[in-house]
Amino acid sequence: MLAARQANIGMMKQLIDSGVSVNAVDEFGVTPLMLLAAQGLDEGLQLLLDHPACLVNKRTSSMAVSLRINLILT
Repeated sequence: MLAARQANIGMMKQLIDSGVSVNAVDEFGVTPLMLLAAQGLDEGLQLLLDHPACLVNKRTSSMAVSLRINLILT
């Protein structure tokens, strides 16, 4: 989550390569995909979306999804 919050693409790649789930959630149910969508970070979004395990419809504890978060903030 820290790598996504900081938009650290290199660290994200290392974590994914080491087997960390691309669908990990924080205490609010927010995923790295949601964090990157909220920040509008295309390179990070593409990295996660290219991963076969990435769940684009995963919801936060308040039932928001990644694309909705992006639309609200842009």
